[in-house]
Amino acid sequence: ATLFDRYDKVDLVPFGEFLPFRSILGRLGLDALAVGSIDFQAGSGRRTLSAPTVPPLSPLVCFEAVFPGTATDGSG
Repeated sequence: ATLFDRYDKVDLVPFGEFLPFRSILGRLGLDALAVGSIDFQAGSGRRTLSAPTVPPLSPLVCFEAVFPGTATDGSG
C-alpha cells in the first residue's frame, strides 16, 4: 500500500488522551485521573486529505466528531 497523505488528530480527549493542568494536578497526586502517564500531542491543525481517484476528505477522528462544523466550514 502507498501512503498518500496523513492526518493527526487535533482535538484530544481530556482525561483520556491528556490530563489538563497536568503540572498542577500531578503535584496534588491527581494524575491518576488520566488513563496514561504521558499526554498525547495534538496535530498542528485541520487539513483536507487528498489521494488519487478519491474526492478530498476532511477527517473527524473520534472526539473530533463533536465539532462537525470544522470539517465543513473551510478550515481544512
